[in-house]
Amino acid sequence: MDFAAFGLNKKPGQFMLTVKVGALPSKSIKFLVTSWAPAIPTTTLPSGGLSIVSQPQALTLNAGSAANFGVFVTGSPSVFSWYKINFAGTRSLVSSGSSPFLSLSPVQISDAARYFVVCADLLGNTIESAAAQLTVLPKGD
Repeated sequence: MDFAAFGLNKKPGQFMLTVKVGALPSKSIKFLVTSWAPAIPTTTLPSGGLSIVSQPQALTLNAGSAANFGVFVTGSPSVFSWYKINFAGTRSLVSSGSSPFLSLSPVQISDAARYFVVCADLLGNTIESAAAQLTVLPKGD
């Protein structure tokens, strides 16, 4: 990492690193540098190191059942934000956290929609899944 690009002058001292991912609160870490080592060659990781291996699957359930969606992502995702797209096309946040799973229980007719997840890593890279249709049938059908 080229610390000069971040305004660090390679002098010993106390520094603060702040990481912000999406709408989540930022996290800050204080660290103390007592000496600097000569720069060594580094490998640059490709941006967007996230890849979805398994997409959420469509579900057809009776009202009152549990709907469970999941996604498998390679890389280092730390935040999974699940969204609902209603029949009018409006997107709304359903859940955000560290789990790649979304569970809706008990489902109601009004839960019928398409659901997708946006995965983010600590570097700010994001990837969006395909949307999976949830069809909810009246109880007993």
